Amino acid sequence: SFYLIRKEKFIGGGLAGAGAILTRITGLNMIPAYIWIILRKWRKEKFKPEWLSILILISMGFGIYLLINQAYFGSYRFFYDEKLSFNWTKKLLSYPMEETFKNFYYFVGHIADSFANNDFIFTKGYNSIFTVSTLILIIVGIKQKIPWDYTIYSLSSLLFFSSFSWGISDARYTLPIFPIFISMALIRKTWLKY
Repeated sequence: SFYLIRKEKFIGGGLAGAGAILTRITGLNMIPAYIWIILRKWRKEKFKPEWLSILILISMGFGIYLLINQAYFGSYRFFYDEKLSFNWTKKLLSYPMEETFKNFYYFVGHIADSFANNDFIFTKGYNSIFTVSTLILIIVGIKQKIPWDYTIYSLSSLLFFSSFSWGISDARYTLPIFPIFISMALIRKTWLKY
């Protein structure tokens, strides 16, 4: 999607964004980056209505996602409602990174205990390590001057999934944040590459 938008293929970029939302609701995290792209372009040249095709198409993708939930599961909010239905693993809203920082602080202060406690390390420990590492790589990306639309996408993704309690899946939610891999590639000091 970002590639197509850079090539001024706004409809293709919007369709790719809609596809991302249809496959996973976290595709919505691209919206702030798209808005940034449109505003940046508008600052440099006269506004073109075709730029809005990006937002219209991804909104349509989200609408289709909600309609599929309604038709198949009986609720537009199925994805979120399902998460609330599990007694032991409810994903409730929290402050962004709140649980991540608590778990990471515990991990750093009790490293030996953390690795000895399989319940902690496999449910909260590794997730906090991956999420904090992702935040560090986003900051490295800012320092390395990767494109701002990538940074905005990265931050919105990170803030989205870290704003829910019981972040048992946070480690895998970091993987679609592709700009972190660009940041890793830009690190020049050999000892940081490993």
